Amino acid sequence: MHHIAHNDRTAIFLMDNVYVGILRTEESRNMFAKIFENTHMLERIIFLESLSKTLGATGIRIGWTWSLNPLFSENIKKTVILKKAGFSKVLDGLAVRLLSDMERIDMFQEGVYDFWSAQRLKFVEYIRENHPHFFDFEASPPVYDRQGIYVLLKVRDGYDIQDIFAETGMI
Repeated sequence: MHHIAHNDRTAIFLMDNVYVGILRTEESRNMFAKIFENTHMLERIIFLESLSKTLGATGIRIGWTWSLNPLFSENIKKTVILKKAGFSKVLDGLAVRLLSDMERIDMFQEGVYDFWSAQRLKFVEYIRENHPHFFDFEASPPVYDRQGIYVLLKVRDGYDIQDIFAETGMI
C-alpha cells in the first residue's frame, strides 16, 4: 500500500479486513498498528468488515464499511443501502452478542483460520498424492501454514485446464 500511495497520491484503498484474519492475531494487530500510525495513509482507506465470513456465519450477511475520511464516510452513508433479511431482531441480537466479547472473538477466529489452514495443507497433500502428474511442485510457490487462502500450483507442460478439470473436478 505504501508503494502505491507514494506513486499515486490520489489512490484510494479498499481494505477487506476479512482476509486479514488469515494472519495470526499478533501479525494482524501489528499490521493495523502500522496503518494507524500514518494518518495521511489512514484517510485514504475504506475498511470493509463482514461477520458472515469472519465468524463463519455464512448466510447471515452482516457487514459494514467505514473510513476516517469525512468525505468518504459521507458518500458511504449516501450510497450504501442497508437491508435486513426479515429476521432483524434475531440478526441484531446475534451481532451484538458476537461483538461483545473480543477475547472470545479472537479465540473463535483463531479456530476458524486454523481449520482452514489445515484444510489448505491437506488439500495440497491430497493433490501431491493423487494428481502429481499435473503439477510441478518444485516450480510452484511454497505453501505454508496460515499463509493465505489460495493454493497456486504450476501446471506441467502438456496439460491444460480441461485435462485437470476432467480428472479432478477442480480448477
